[in-house]
Amino acid sequence: MCTLNPPFKANDFPGLYKKVIAGYYDPIPSHYSQDLKDLIRMCLTVDEHMRPSAMYILETPMMSRL
Repeated sequence: MCTLNPPFKANDFPGLYKKVIAGYYDPIPSHYSQDLKDLIRMCLTVDEHMRPSAMYILETPMMSRL
């Protein structure tokens, strides 16, 4: 959402599937904070068991500053 583009883009479904499975997405622009980049990286982790819960996200220092 912060880049106004979907994280995974491809010309066809097989290409999209490969990018999602590999966890490949374009880098987040440098004008965003490292905290936000780290949060996005965690949320887009391929292994669903390694993704943060909503509670974890809400308890991060970045969210407590909002």
